[in-house]
Parts: sequence; C-alpha cells; structure tokens
Amino acid sequence: MIQPLLESAKPACETNLLASAARNQPDMRTSKTADFCEPLAEHFLQGFSAPTKKCRSKCAATAEVLLLQNEARSMRMTHDEAQKQSSTRIEALQDRLIKYANEENAGTHEPLAPAEDRFIIWTREQIHARIADQNFGVRELSAALGTSEKTLGRRLKQSLGMTPVAFIRQERLNRARDLILVRQYNTVAETAHAVGFSSTGHFAKLYREAFGETPNATLRAAIRATQE
Repeated sequence: MIQPLLESAKPACETNLLASAARNQPDMRTSKTADFCEPLAEHFLQGFSAPTKKCRSKCAATAEVLLLQNEARSMRMTHDEAQKQSSTRIEALQDRLIKYANEENAGTHEPLAPAEDRFIIWTREQIHARIADQNFGVRELSAALGTSEKTLGRRLKQSLGMTPVAFIRQERLNRARDLILVRQYNTVAETAHAVGFSSTGHFAKLYREAFGETPNATLRAAIRATQE
C-alpha cells in the first residue's frame, strides 16, 4: 500500500509528503523531518487504518532515501553551475591578460597569440604530457585544463571544427607519425602503444585514414631514407 501512496504524491512536494511519515522517528539522521506539516502527515497515512511501527519505520527509511537523493541532486546542480561560472570567468580572465600583454608590448614585440590559439596550444600540451596513457580521454583532459567537458567541446568546435575525441585522436596519430619518421621504435606495435593505442590493428586503420598510407609503409620509407 505504500507504493501507491508514493506515486499519488508525485510530483507535488514528494519529499515532504513522504518524510511526513517519519514524524516521531528520532533515529532519522536529518532534522528536516521535524519541520513537516501535520496535514501532510495525515494525508500520507490516511490509507492506513492502524499504521504499525514497522510500517512507519519503512516510511521513514523511504523518506530519508528520497531526502538524500534530493540533496545529492541539489549538490550536483550547484556544482555544475559553479563549474560553468568558473569556466566563463577563466575565459574572460585569459582574454583580459592577453589584451593587457599586447598593450604593454605594442610597438616593441610581436603581439601574443589570441586567447583561443593559446588555449589550443595549452590543450595540445596536456594531451602530449599523457599521450601514452590509454585511459586519457575527454574527461581527463577537461580536468587537466580546469574546464568542463561542455566548454572544452564548444571551444574546440569553434576554433578547429573538431570534437575533443577527434582532437585527442589526431594528436595521438600525429605524434605516432613523428615517432615513426625518426624511427624512435623498431615496430609499429611499439609506436602504437607509445601514443596510447591498445590495439595495433585499430591504430593502423586510423593511421591510414589520416595519412593515406599504413604505418608500416611510413616505417619502410623512413628506413630507406636513412640507408640512402
């Protein structure tokens, strides 16, 4: 009988209605239940002719779960909003610093790169710092940059027309080609692992799509070049 009552109470004041059943339950870990209105409690319990102690305990437990879930949702929303505001603030400060530096260096030095160019350079540096890490993805890159995944995606899309996943993959492949051309490793498999690919076959497929030749072909050409 509890579940129908729970459903009938949604969405209006779901948490308050459920938690009203927890009145006179001193073992609950939240003090919020002391503030719930008596009419809500009576409405919730009207389906029971004689609510048992066990029934009240179940209702109290259910109410506490929903209270904690609501609190968790609220905390997530607060965190997301704070992260969004921080990212916006960081972008504004970066733009301001570039502007100030260009004004100070006007007429004496080359102007600094625009903020977005510097952001791309910084992003590339973060990728190369952990390029061998197969688990380094969009989430880890966003954390390293101190921005949200959404903001990272928007800025890369605006600047390069690429998604973060595509950008990370491109940087891995470009680095792999550089390593092959200088013959840093003896095999394609070693090179693939060095730039964060666990599957040599998958690496070879992506490499061919990017450069129009297989990594083995690039390696053979590099070997011939050193022998001439």
